[in-house]
Amino acid sequence: MTTELRYRCNPTEPYSRFELPDWVKQQQAQGKADPGPVRVHVEHPDREADGSCRWCGDTRNETVDIG
Repeated sequence: MTTELRYRCNPTEPYSRFELPDWVKQQQAQGKADPGPVRVHVEHPDREADGSCRWCGDTRNETVDIG
């Protein structure tokens, strides 16, 4: 079974696709996610006028499968 998590980009931890697997491992270590595959719904709640995220620059929300 796949665990589903939500990651909200923020100024202290801007979203990075390359760092997302480490974030998932932290969530699993804290008991917030089961071991095994995880589906992460990434949200960018604060956008600039051009639609890009204020903190990481991405232009769309996405879903990323880890594991």
